[in-house]
Amino acid sequence: MPPQAPKEIFLEILLQLADPPTVARFALCSRDSADIARHTLYRRISVAPEGRSSLFATLASNSELSAFVNYLHIAKGGGILCSADFYTATAYMCNLKSLHIDCCIDVRGFIPAFRGSLRTFSYAEPLCDTLFQFLHQQSDITALSLTALSLGNLKDQHISPQFLPCLAELLASPRDIPYLVRGRPVRRIKMDCSRHGQKYRLTVPFNFVQTITVPLRRLELLASQLQVVDAVEIQGLLPDLEELVVMQDTTWGKKRPTKDWWYNLAVFVDAITFMQKLRTLIVVTQFSRNHMRAIRDLLVEDCGAPCLRKLIIHSKTTCLEWPDRCLDIATICTENLLADCAAEHFCVSL
Repeated sequence: MPPQAPKEIFLEILLQLADPPTVARFALCSRDSADIARHTLYRRISVAPEGRSSLFATLASNSELSAFVNYLHIAKGGGILCSADFYTATAYMCNLKSLHIDCCIDVRGFIPAFRGSLRTFSYAEPLCDTLFQFLHQQSDITALSLTALSLGNLKDQHISPQFLPCLAELLASPRDIPYLVRGRPVRRIKMDCSRHGQKYRLTVPFNFVQTITVPLRRLELLASQLQVVDAVEIQGLLPDLEELVVMQDTTWGKKRPTKDWWYNLAVFVDAITFMQKLRTLIVVTQFSRNHMRAIRDLLVEDCGAPCLRKLIIHSKTTCLEWPDRCLDIATICTENLLADCAAEHFCVSL
């Protein structure tokens, strides 16, 4: 029996469900149901390497289906993506707003074919000149994730004032960030060091923050990256920072603290003290529960950040949270790190 309610009502319900199996069962009810369900089934697509060929062949042969796609995530693996079906399908995706590519693609074939206007974009391969020119054309991007170093030095690129004029959130290598944020309205930055491992240390001056055109509200970085800045300078560099995520690196130790750990931790606490508007502090660590308590004790006793209201310290298995800087410990076991710290792409949820 076909749906009796207006099509828009069913479509809104399905969009709220966002559950593919449920939507697929609804599509089997009738021809009208199938027509409504297509808007949702093809709205958000995450494709694994083994499903790429059939998916893009289907979308390339049906421009109406491709036009439904609003979010596309292409998983890592499967070799270089350079099929004609991929280029054709993406050319039909006129409503695509969020694109996340974790595999190698032939950018010289993809970019001329793509005609959409993106809001979020993530790319896990090195940023080449061709892709850099593609970003110049995407003036509506608000969130950008580049989890690999650029092939060349970005300081040699001509970055015009029209480059990413709406950029508000950025995940990139510390080497590339200063050139990507200059003159942009960036409010959230995550310094990605995953490809260099925990031995990587920031050598880029922290004063790139002064080139941003709006107050920086959220920052994610390694613990050692706070040690290259004098604690007193923090107040001038990050006067409006409200959320800070600090990830443990080798300056603290791996699974056990180094002999200089207590000194480095004290330097970290001094830096936090000068963040006048900081409200939330998240510390990601591999240490044991006892060492997590030690971090808590030092922060509560010695940190003088006047607006700090929430402290979260977590490892892969334990999350300790102290709202309003209370000493009572609430322990929550979790299998994954907090999503904002490492579990998902920086801009997938935007």
